[in-house]
Amino acid sequence: MVQDVQRAVRYIRYNAQQWNADGNRIALVGGSAGGFLSNMVGLLNAPGDASASDPVDRVSAKAQAVVSLYAQSSFEFVPLNLDVHRLLDPLIAQKGEKEALHEASPITYVSKDDPPFLEILGDQDEYIPFSEATNLQTALNKVGVRCDIIRIPGGKHGTGGWNKLPGVPDWERQMTEWLNARLHHSGPIGEGIRPRVATPTQ
Repeated sequence: MVQDVQRAVRYIRYNAQQWNADGNRIALVGGSAGGFLSNMVGLLNAPGDASASDPVDRVSAKAQAVVSLYAQSSFEFVPLNLDVHRLLDPLIAQKGEKEALHEASPITYVSKDDPPFLEILGDQDEYIPFSEATNLQTALNKVGVRCDIIRIPGGKHGTGGWNKLPGVPDWERQMTEWLNARLHHSGPIGEGIRPRVATPTQ
């Protein structure tokens, strides 16, 4: 899956000019498993393979910004549930649990060359502890890389009910403004923001 995302970034960058796009302003945005992949690919910063026969594979898979929603940055502090076992059991069988968890954790690959990150996460997420965002922020800040967090008070896993939470931040607008600032882009913001539902008073 990681290689698939890297290939997608390479393909977009390779073809950017003919699509009237900027191959040097690519952001990864994903939620849950997609957020994990965004974290992983964003931190791996995979260079191109100069010896590859396919010209797409000679292109870098480095992103210029990463936004992850309710996503894991490591497996060390998250219970290994059935889904995680489905993902990691082959690697665990090959390398042992400790080494497999280390290799599969995005935070392992933090470096000073990483792009800026924005982590968006509810503080009542059933699957992803809020520390997954703060731990990544600490690790990135330690090497001089920007990492911002949008906390969703009372937010569960997934954005479905966030618009019904009292005092929920305008995270969609904040995310778009953050991306515009990091990628030096300007444009209208507003479409796609789910209407807030007023909480009934007691």
